[in-house]
Amino acid sequence: YFASLLNWPLQIALDENVEEGLITTSPMAVFSVILQVSFLGGFALSLPFILYFVARFVAPGLTKKELSVLQPGCFLAFILFVIGALFSYFVLVPASLKASIFFNHLFGFEVFWTADRYYGLLTWMVMGIGFSFEFPLIVVVLVYIGVINSTQLQSFRPYSIIIFLILAAVITPTTDPFTFLLLAVPMLFLYEISLLVSKRVEGKRFAE
Repeated sequence: YFASLLNWPLQIALDENVEEGLITTSPMAVFSVILQVSFLGGFALSLPFILYFVARFVAPGLTKKELSVLQPGCFLAFILFVIGALFSYFVLVPASLKASIFFNHLFGFEVFWTADRYYGLLTWMVMGIGFSFEFPLIVVVLVYIGVINSTQLQSFRPYSIIIFLILAAVITPTTDPFTFLLLAVPMLFLYEISLLVSKRVEGKRFAE
């Protein structure tokens, strides 16, 4: 069942009438797959505990006001990671695989992907995009502690578009513009949300 779950993006990307699938090309490849899958599953299950212990470690050095935002901040970090991981799993990975299959067929290539490469791609994209969705929280925290302000964020907006396009092109493995735009556009949307939240945070801080 677990293997079927991990293969779901590939099955969505493959045409129902095509017999393509995963293969291994070396005796040790299956162990590489096991390690990658174990890492992905273990990290996903341990993330709430990691955040909890990090919060417990830094809590003694924080003020009462800072402690009041620590717990919801950790919870929000976990939620943002899960949203990013799910977005990658259900949208980006199948779209990337479909684009790769399309171009392979366009050039007349046979598609035989190795299992370790596929699971490596799946792990990289799910983890990488999960972490990339954390940046609005980082931005708001930096505004909260006074390192940056909303005016700077607003002036940085044109550069953020270029940065997000570059990051999306690096994280997504395909060269078609549609796939990396699927990641760049949500990141730009999150940037706008972080800007709005930062303005509210500044307003509350100045009111105090």
